[in-house]
This record gives sequence, structure tokens and C-alpha cells, in this order.
Amino acid sequence: MTCDKTSQVHAYHDGELPAEQRAALESHLDVCVACRDLLAELEAISAMFASARLEPLPAGAMERIEHAWDAIQDRAVLRISSWLTAAAAAVLVGALFLVPKEGNAALTERPDPIVQEFAVWTPGEHRDPARAESVAVAQFVVDELSVRERQ
Repeated sequence: MTCDKTSQVHAYHDGELPAEQRAALESHLDVCVACRDLLAELEAISAMFASARLEPLPAGAMERIEHAWDAIQDRAVLRISSWLTAAAAAVLVGALFLVPKEGNAALTERPDPIVQEFAVWTPGEHRDPARAESVAVAQFVVDELSVRERQ
């Protein structure tokens, strides 16, 4: 026959039972054979483990354990980063479907023609003096991009 206080016997054996429940369980142990046998079995198992001889670790075992731990942590980071990359890609694809095709002039208008023309001009070539400021800005952008590519 089993008793409904077996979980309390385990907590009692581990020293985790509060004082008021501890006193009640001790009085219960006087009358319940099943709980008394369980407590005796737990104490025998604890005594067996306490008397067991602990073998020393082989040379290099701790280093292998630490290396395995680091490898597991690295795999976890890679797994999380792959999920985050997939989520970012999904957000990007979703955002592409939400961009209006027409109606928002800022999103649908073409770039300034001077930028397109400047891309094919030879250095120092200025075709329209009235657009000198646009040419200067375009030259600055090209210079900045080329400096970053070299770095």
C-alpha cells in the first residue's frame, strides 16, 4: 500500500520540509510503515553514495569538457542567429509587399537625372554649368564610396 505523503518523505529526507510539516511527518512516520520503509530506503541509498569511492578524472578530461561546453554554446548562438536572420528576411519581404506601388511620390520617383548622367561622365566633364552644385554633390558621393571600397 502506498501513502499520499511520499513526496513529503522525500522533502523530509532532503531537509527541505518546513518545521511545522516536519513535526507532523515525524508523528506520521510512527504509524505509517510505507513511509518509514521509504525513508529507510532513501537513507540507505544516501549512505551507499556517501561511501562510494570517487575516481579521479583522467588527464585532460576537464579541458575536453570545457571545450565541449564552449562548442555547445557556439552552436546555440549560431542557431539563434540563423533564426533571427530568417526573421529579418521575412520582415524585409513583408515590407516589400507593403510599399505602395503608386501614390507616394517620394518612393516612386526616379533619381535626379544629373546623378545618372554623372555616372557616365569622364572626370572633370561638366555639361551643364547651371547644375554645378548637383555635380559637386554627386562627385562627393562618388569620392566617399570609392574611399570606403579601398578601406
